[in-house]
Formats: sequence, structure tokens, C-alpha cells
Amino acid sequence: MDFDTKEILDEAFKSFSGLDYHILMKEYGMLGEQIRNQEMCDFVVTSLFQKLLIEDKTIRSKADPVKTAYNKKNKIKKALASLNGKVNMSDLIGTIETYVEDKLKSYTN
Repeated sequence: MDFDTKEILDEAFKSFSGLDYHILMKEYGMLGEQIRNQEMCDFVVTSLFQKLLIEDKTIRSKADPVKTAYNKKNKIKKALASLNGKVNMSDLIGTIETYVEDKLKSYTN
């Protein structure tokens, strides 16, 4: 991924938490098709989701993790939509997965 594209992504995702990256990976199949197709109520009980939920300081109420996940999913969609016209999506093929994995790793290490 070139420097300019990385800067654009960094700006679009600057408010993302580890949980946001984890949900993005689920929704776009970066964790495999089985997890992509998993119901949100099953996904939110996984150990990594729970760990990231607890650590996420941007969430006001953690009482309903499914609702939180859907709210985060909407946030992700808005961030991705903001990239329209700024990034050539074909430039992300083969590089976006590594970018997102690296971002998530910074929250889980």
C-alpha cells in the first residue's frame, strides 16, 4: 500500500477502536466466511470481542453488545463511504487485509 493511500485510510479510520477493526474484519470476510455469516448475537460472545468491548473507551453503555456491534457497523460503513473518490478501491486489493490486521494487532498486543 502506498504512503498516500495509507494516510487517507488513517484519516478515515482515526476514531476507530480495536473493536471497530474487529467488526470490520467480520463484516468483510477477513476472518473467514464462517465468521462473516455468523449471527451478531453469536459473534459478540467470543472472547476477543468481549476483550475489545471492555477496552473500548468510546462506548457509553456496554449493557447490550449486539446493539453496540450494530452501531459500530454503521460507523464503519460511514467511514468506508467517506473514502469514495479519495481512494481507488482496486489499489486496496491484496493490501487492505494486512492494513486492518496490523491496526487490530496494535490493540490486542
